[in-house]
Amino acid sequence: MFSIAAAHDYFVWNRARWKALNHLTSELKVSPLDIDGATSLMDGTLATWPYQARGMKTFIDVYHNDEFVVSIGPVKGFDVVTNCPFSRCASPGQGNILILKKHKAAS
Repeated sequence: MFSIAAAHDYFVWNRARWKALNHLTSELKVSPLDIDGATSLMDGTLATWPYQARGMKTFIDVYHNDEFVVSIGPVKGFDVVTNCPFSRCASPGQGNILILKKHKAAS
């Protein structure tokens, strides 16, 4: 039973993560290059990009900047833009995938 619950939790977490990434790229028109946590997109969308030519160590480095972050919790220096909740079974309750945006520098 635990294995079934854990598999369920993985799939609903993954759907929430993709929902957050799709919201950023499709609805908010944010480039994947500006998302820290867009490693999911690297698996397909950006996997063929010449990351070494851009001076990065690996393909999971942030390409341009980290204006947005996709995370499972709050990150210092970032505000929550939206929340993509999901229900867990293995550890009952609600989990959240957060879309975070970097604080604007004080003028």
